[in-house]
Amino acid sequence: GMTESQIVCTDDGGITWHDATPAASAQFGYIPFVFLDARDAWILLPADDYITGTLFHTTDGGSTWTSGVVPFAHGSLQFLDSQNGFVLASLGAGAGSQAVALFQTSDAGFTWTRVFINDPTVSGASDSLPLGGQKYGFTFLNASRGWMGGSAPIDNYIYLYQTRDGGANWSG
Repeated sequence: GMTESQIVCTDDGGITWHDATPAASAQFGYIPFVFLDARDAWILLPADDYITGTLFHTTDGGSTWTSGVVPFAHGSLQFLDSQNGFVLASLGAGAGSQAVALFQTSDAGFTWTRVFINDPTVSGASDSLPLGGQKYGFTFLNASRGWMGGSAPIDNYIYLYQTRDGGANWSG
């Protein structure tokens, strides 16, 4: 579980809880996290620059944590298993638009590869996912196939895009 200041863990169905917080100075209430199972978890803390962050990872239920700097500060996390995961990082929103980048890992989050970006100020950006609208969620079935949903600033308008190549290209 997560409180404002601690990561807590139970081994007896919730009767007792113990502190499993990584060695980090942060408030945990609103940070991206994913608990894959009782042993594997990832927690993302933004750096002061709000461009990069630190990803904490445990494989023993929070007894020990490893950490590393990552090229994103905020985002939605999804891990398919203990090694393969994705982060949908928000790059900023304004005037009814939201730029995002999708990162992928196959080594439990130690290294990340940017597989997609729709920010028109970045060379090589893609437009297969719209810049317009807010991206509300994503999910991957496996390392190749996934979906992303959102809405544009038009009454009763939502969209759903899919990828079949790990997020490099999207179609509506």
